[in-house]
Amino acid sequence: MIVTTDAVVLHSRRYGDTSRIVVLYTEQLGKVSVVARGARTPKSPFGSALEPLSISRVTIYHRKLRDLHTVSAAESLHPGLWREPSYVKLRSAMTVCETLMRSQADEAPSTELFSVVREAVVGIALGHEEHALATGLHARLAVARLMGFGLPVADVPLGSVVKISVEDGLPRSEAAQGYRLTRKVYEALLLCLETDPNTNLDLSDADEQEIDAFLTTYFSHHLDRRMVSRVSDTLR
Repeated sequence: MIVTTDAVVLHSRRYGDTSRIVVLYTEQLGKVSVVARGARTPKSPFGSALEPLSISRVTIYHRKLRDLHTVSAAESLHPGLWREPSYVKLRSAMTVCETLMRSQADEAPSTELFSVVREAVVGIALGHEEHALATGLHARLAVARLMGFGLPVADVPLGSVVKISVEDGLPRSEAAQGYRLTRKVYEALLLCLETDPNTNLDLSDADEQEIDAFLTTYFSHHLDRRMVSRVSDTLR
């Protein structure tokens, strides 16, 4: 089956002497891996359309029950989108793509998820650098919400440290067990839940690392539970 669909390029790696294996999140097929033959040659017909963070229209020769498909054509929908990238912008956009890479099963399409990642990548590329972190964080929290375990809005407890339950994302009492976040980081998370992502969070590198560590733990907990649930259903 030949499928033409819009896609966000999540990841790309070398394959053989002249080709690439590219991971896409597509509007019609969800996450798929494709081989782009000749993509690394000087006269590649794909140009920059299969570079990471590109927004492209791709034509895929899709084979059922296969892990790797073939892309026969690709055209960039936003030429020059990353003409003047910065480290902050690239890092924020790649973090969104990594979230899709790690959280999505192959060929489980969601038009809402596709819109989230496309708008985040374009918004980060074209927006102000100081808004990049908030835009990326807003998108990652939207992914969690669309997957059914979104971080809920809650009142911020008193104190410099907030303990968050990885089960439901709610703050716990000081004596209870939970993931420890600084108040500043927790307030930043809530800000990205409640407001437009075009805001300056003014966070330090340590704050950003704290957010990344928490979201990795939060996603992993819920994804692991889903995996256990699938195995249990299979064994029944």
